[in-house]
Amino acid sequence: MVRLLQIREASIELDTWAGSFRIPAGQIGIGAAAGQFGPGVRLSEMTVSFEISMGRKEREALLTGEAGSGRYRLLSESVEFAVIVSYGDKKRKLENLPDIELALPLPDALPDGLEPDRVINVLVLDRKGSVRLLPAHRVNRKGRMMAAANGAGDGIFVLAVKRGER
Repeated sequence: MVRLLQIREASIELDTWAGSFRIPAGQIGIGAAAGQFGPGVRLSEMTVSFEISMGRKEREALLTGEAGSGRYRLLSESVEFAVIVSYGDKKRKLENLPDIELALPLPDALPDGLEPDRVINVLVLDRKGSVRLLPAHRVNRKGRMMAAANGAGDGIFVLAVKRGER
């Protein structure tokens, strides 16, 4: 199925309580992934799964990194996104997925002193441990106000603003 979506240049979109994620099927590289499992692996025998999780461990990593140094003010819980390809009992977490688009729910109430029209960003912690800030824009998805960003890749995400900005 992923190969067919890739041929048609389609995307896979996941809409969850933690956020919305869209990845072009071609980014998954199912053919190359099959080669990593060895010769003779048929695409029909492979499974592609998406891991979306929230947790304190990821948030602590952000807090002790860039955000902990006082550069950013965090506005949401962290969300992790990963693509996993498996064949039998073998699994591989895919990396280098630059074209992922994500949208994270905006908090119902912003912290005191933060203006509602303030530009919200997405702070990204990638698998290599580097942190970067993506500009986000507000969107309404199925009645939920969200901050959307392009080029997120895989990793851990949290809504943030630069300290001192209102």
